[in-house]
Amino acid sequence: SKLGPQMMQPVQPQGPPPDKCEMDKFFTQSKQIKDLLASINGRLSTLDNLYRTFIMGSEAEQSKMEADIEKVLLLVNQASVDIKKLLDQLNNDNQRIEPIADQGSGDIRMRTLHYASLLRQFSEAMKKFKKTQRLFSQKQQEQIKATYLIVRPYATMRELNKLFDATGEMVMTRSDILKLGDKGDLAKHLAEVRARHE
Repeated sequence: SKLGPQMMQPVQPQGPPPDKCEMDKFFTQSKQIKDLLASINGRLSTLDNLYRTFIMGSEAEQSKMEADIEKVLLLVNQASVDIKKLLDQLNNDNQRIEPIADQGSGDIRMRTLHYASLLRQFSEAMKKFKKTQRLFSQKQQEQIKATYLIVRPYATMRELNKLFDATGEMVMTRSDILKLGDKGDLAKHLAEVRARHE
């Protein structure tokens, strides 16, 4: 049979228009970043509480908290690495999509503004993390100094500075500090403490 003129009409596309700005992917990435940021902020509160308790705690409490602190630090560091990867991916996608997006596209404007907001939130979380670490480090150094001076009351400032440089960011219990002040080998004891933290 012959096809009539009414049968030759073009087929209309069905479904939603193509997603040039990849908004579904954008919303998924954005949610992942927000969830990771919430996780970091929650863990920073936990870390701050652990640090406060650690400084004021007994030897037994400090020994128990060492592992908790290390675990929280590991989780915060992993979340920050994941966020960096997602932010880089989001930025690369924005740069790739912007030239092909429709002129004046609201989607690309939303992507760009939201990326900047997520980057700012991540930066704030990392500043808070560094501040928490710095405050703990200062209090830890004060504790190291006070405890070390119990064992070696005539320690010089040079000896204390050498001790601070050697201990770095390690979380140390009072017994660790007291052992540093013993007449034994400082380097050997620090190596044992580091091995325990690895």
